[in-house]
Amino acid sequence: MLGAHGGEAIAQRGNQAERQHREAIVPAIAVATEDLDRGQLPAAIDEFRRALTLAPDKLRAHALLAVALVRQRRLGAALIEVQTARRLSPEAPLAHLVLGRVLLAHRRPSEAREHVATARGLAPSDPAPLRGLAAVERYPDRDDRAVELLTQALDLAPEDVETLVVLGDAHLARGRVDDAERWARAALEAEPEHADALVLIGHVLLRRGDVSGAREHAVGAIRTEVSDPDALRLLAAIKARESLLLGLWFRVSSVLAGLGPSAMRVLLAADLAQDQPLR
Repeated sequence: MLGAHGGEAIAQRGNQAERQHREAIVPAIAVATEDLDRGQLPAAIDEFRRALTLAPDKLRAHALLAVALVRQRRLGAALIEVQTARRLSPEAPLAHLVLGRVLLAHRRPSEAREHVATARGLAPSDPAPLRGLAAVERYPDRDDRAVELLTQALDLAPEDVETLVVLGDAHLARGRVDDAERWARAALEAEPEHADALVLIGHVLLRRGDVSGAREHAVGAIRTEVSDPDALRLLAAIKARESLLLGLWFRVSSVLAGLGPSAMRVLLAADLAQDQPLR
């Protein structure tokens, strides 16, 4: 039989272990959130899951894990995580917001709008619900309304990188390349290795015809996040542009070849002249 002092010692060791256990959760979630903000999705997913092995009842970890999963297009797994978050706290703004995001990915915009609007009502000073509402507006191609909402979100948090990127993307969707580039570069100034910002500036450069610059940023995004589907799509768009240009060159060359050597010399001289600096 244990004496009173022995029982107290065991209880104290148990309490100390519990405190250490819980103290490890906070840095794990912080590291995972930082990885998520930088677009490093596999690292974020691993860290959130590690945090959840320490504390399965952490709503924030379940909700942000769902965000990382939905960005990887793993929609079923994302829905499971956000439903777990909702069960832990049905009226938490973050749970409503993330559920809205997952439902939108599932192409259920009406339900998504309801949950994001609820999150907005519960957390009016948070820019994230405004980003969520903007995403819902963009679903039926209402990018101008989305820009209004994102501008409001930026007023609440002027240096929020995710808002800067989404705002730039909304401008790009409307063909406003200068505005898109401005917000993309602002995002990269705040977070130089942010995968989504790198992808956005890559699309801007590709739209401007700077294929090599677009490729450089696509590769940078893939280095940051190897499995980022948006970076891979950008790289595919670059390859398509290169193939189109190569095909056009062959067609023009074939026509000029039929016109004789003099025409080919004119083309080559023009090409060389383009590469020479103006005097």
